[in-house]
Amino acid sequence: GGRAGGTLLSLDLQTGEQLSTAQFALGKPQNGQPYFVVPSTLDATTNAMQGVMWYYVHGETELKWGTLALPEDPNSGGEIDFTISSDVTADVWSSSKPQVVCADGYLYSFAQALHNTSDYPTAISQLDAKTGALVKTFPLAVEANQHYGALACNE
Repeated sequence: GGRAGGTLLSLDLQTGEQLSTAQFALGKPQNGQPYFVVPSTLDATTNAMQGVMWYYVHGETELKWGTLALPEDPNSGGEIDFTISSDVTADVWSSSKPQVVCADGYLYSFAQALHNTSDYPTAISQLDAKTGALVKTFPLAVEANQHYGALACNE
């Protein structure tokens, strides 16, 4: 498995200026490492947002949906707290293919069997972007030499 920890950077999308940094805890496998965050769920009153952490437990990958609580002072570089809500391994494991949140409020992700011998996703998962609850799974018909690389919203 990968090493635990990491840094979350907050950037101004207009200028690219770095606004703040926060740290994911290092050194403990139980802390996991960030797989992705869902910035559109940021609640400014609680300074928290939804995201997924990647854990490597007993030789197996596990992806956990939960709430990331950012440090109260955005300029402190303090640690991010993560509270697990659910296991979403089967719904969002995508071999690092990006997820997308569309205007309908849902997060869409390729889903790929962890021990799939090919690099091909087998479905698209639709999840509630605020809770991580699986709404629907759309199976993909994959033919020889056909490869899906990214998802986009039709808005």
